[in-house]
Amino acid sequence: MRREDLIVYREELLTLDVMSPAVLAEMWLQDLVRTKMQASAWLILHYKSLHDGHWPEMRPEEIPTHGGAYRHGPQEIPAIWAAEISVRVKECGDHGQLLWRYYGDNDETWTPAPEQHSYINSALAYCSGWRRKPWYYPEWRRRSYRYSLIAKPQRENAEGDAEG
Repeated sequence: MRREDLIVYREELLTLDVMSPAVLAEMWLQDLVRTKMQASAWLILHYKSLHDGHWPEMRPEEIPTHGGAYRHGPQEIPAIWAAEISVRVKECGDHGQLLWRYYGDNDETWTPAPEQHSYINSALAYCSGWRRKPWYYPEWRRRSYRYSLIAKPQRENAEGDAEG
């Protein structure tokens, strides 16, 4: 994979099988970063439907309810997922806007410029995983080892660049 490539492509999400809330949660819990990013991108792609309380391609009675101390009905589960991904994307600021524009359920498809791929990758990585990151997005980007590998090109010889 080249540094300027996207890690998860929108077209790839459109070919995925129907994902239940349990499958999506399992993807977020896995150790594979790409799998977590794929789950987050899927949530962004189906945000409108989830926000309205509908899980894509599932009848309400097929959506499991969450028991325990907090009882959630089948229409609340999709809205909870939508709210969580929405909060995470908004924390990414302008890079989050690129996520919405690329992965969102838009009428027209948008192809990001190659220099925008690293911003989309890092914002999607920030939004991925079961738990939220312990830092705000700008701080996470500074501290993240993956961000430095994915998004920041390394100069081999700074002196040679300055000379000519």
